[in-house]
Amino acid sequence: MFLEISLIFVLLLLLWIIVTFRRWKKFIQSTLTANSTNIETARGTIEYVKRGDGPKLLLIHGGPGGYDQG
Repeated sequence: MFLEISLIFVLLLLLWIIVTFRRWKKFIQSTLTANSTNIETARGTIEYVKRGDGPKLLLIHGGPGGYDQG
């Protein structure tokens, strides 16, 4: 009896972890795509974000990631 209850508890815990992770991942992906803008240039697509007040800063990195990885 203890084994069955333990197994049910572990399965419910695993299900909760999966559901929570999927919700978190969906939230993170929506915040990333909501803040960026893509423009087409002669050299290809550039992803950028406008953030904050004050002097402008152009940050260029060599990686193939998006604005959130700079």
